[in-house]
Amino acid sequence: MSWLHRSCTEQIRALEGELREAQRREVDHTLAAAALRSERDRAQSERWDAAGEAELLKEKLDTAADRETNLRTEIYDLQYRVAELEQVADEHRQVLEARRRRAAEHALGGAWCGPSHNSSHGRALVAQALMALPLEAYDVKVTYFYDDVYDEWIWQLDGKPVNTDSGFSYTSAVDVLIGRYGFTHQELDSICEQAKRAQRARRAPA
Repeated sequence: MSWLHRSCTEQIRALEGELREAQRREVDHTLAAAALRSERDRAQSERWDAAGEAELLKEKLDTAADRETNLRTEIYDLQYRVAELEQVADEHRQVLEARRRRAAEHALGGAWCGPSHNSSHGRALVAQALMALPLEAYDVKVTYFYDDVYDEWIWQLDGKPVNTDSGFSYTSAVDVLIGRYGFTHQELDSICEQAKRAQRARRAPA
């Protein structure tokens, strides 16, 4: 074998070795590039997923914030209504307490001034009994009703004629409403006037 041939063979082998090394590096590079592309694709997908999830969370947070605002408004409205109802209930309770007190004072009469009088003890017992009644016993609706059948005005208590049968001397409906239920003359006069005004309006020609 000539020196030239041997030199070429060695060069070829060297080049083949370099080629194999280059091919190996190419494969490694291809694999590395594929891994990088896969990582890139995964990262992009994660970013897209993250962006979508972030947008979804933002929508949920906006909805939750709106709901929280609505709930706060609803709570405020309910608190306001409760406060109003409590005030109405307290005012009504004061009205009933005043009725009970007036009924007891009416029953007591002058017994406080003449405790030794024959009727003073009985009046004091009646006053005590009236004060012992629950407030519900004074929570009644009084109306002044015109009865077309008998052509007369009638005092009603919760939709029924006032019971004036006390078992003693004659007692009028007004006496019962004042003495037993603690209404004032002014209250009854106002109810009477409103009822008569409404009756005149009903009878007025169209």
